Amino acid sequence: MNAVIDKMQKFCDTYHDMILKVGGIFAFAFLCIFVPGHNLQQARNHSNEQAQILLAKDEAYQQLQQELSDLKAENQYYKASLGERRFLFNEIQCLAKNIYFEAASEPLHGKIAVAQVTMNRVHSQRYPNTVCGVVYQRNPRGCQFSWVCEGTKFIRDGEGWKQSLRIAEEVLLLKRKYSILSASTKYYHADYVSPRWAEEKTLVAKIGRHMFYH
Repeated sequence: MNAVIDKMQKFCDTYHDMILKVGGIFAFAFLCIFVPGHNLQQARNHSNEQAQILLAKDEAYQQLQQELSDLKAENQYYKASLGERRFLFNEIQCLAKNIYFEAASEPLHGKIAVAQVTMNRVHSQRYPNTVCGVVYQRNPRGCQFSWVCEGTKFIRDGEGWKQSLRIAEEVLLLKRKYSILSASTKYYHADYVSPRWAEEKTLVAKIGRHMFYH
């Protein structure tokens, strides 16, 4: 046992300077590279956590603001006269039908886009100033929306109708604002037809199977 200890002692004495140098290098690397890097990673993790917390708080605040806005709109509806409520109910039905019969098979943003075009026309002086007036408006060539001229229509997709009705209620009752299309977008057609009027318009977007113009 003593012989082993003696050999280790001799080894340490012989390579004393080298051991110190190697140890110094490891110490330097630990203090100058690992420790700062570890601290930097901790700082980054902390920063990311703080950003996620702030984002969650912002989303929660926006959600609360939206809920308060919805409650205010609903309260105004119930305070309205019976005639005003009947008018709004009919407007919601007209918009929901237009969304459903024009875009029943479209994704959500496609349905919202149809609702936006309808409301853009309502707000334009070139069209009637009510949703039902816009939807059922006719011209010398037929109807503004093709389904209106197709006779009696039936709702066959329950989920599609619920989604269309919900969008109509959000737009007209809750006053939700969507920015899928610009306020100038008032025309669209299915991508499998090529109406002549499209040549005179500016293409804005293609959403689902519909081409939108202003």
